[in-house]
Amino acid sequence: AEMGTDLLATMQRQGLRRLPVLDDDGRLQGLVTLDDLLALIAEQMHGVVQAIQAGPRRERRVRP
Repeated sequence: AEMGTDLLATMQRQGLRRLPVLDDDGRLQGLVTLDDLLALIAEQMHGVVQAIQAGPRRERRVRP
């Protein structure tokens, strides 16, 4: 998650929509796009929402 945040910050700072992914020898392996990062963030937010929604249900089971 932190790497995605760093990539997003780099894209915003430099005004880019894609960044190259290089191997250790500097050869292009692919691209990370803004859409890739937004999909990752959306997936993470979905997990957060599920955890928030599960909290009250779990508390009702535990509390009398």
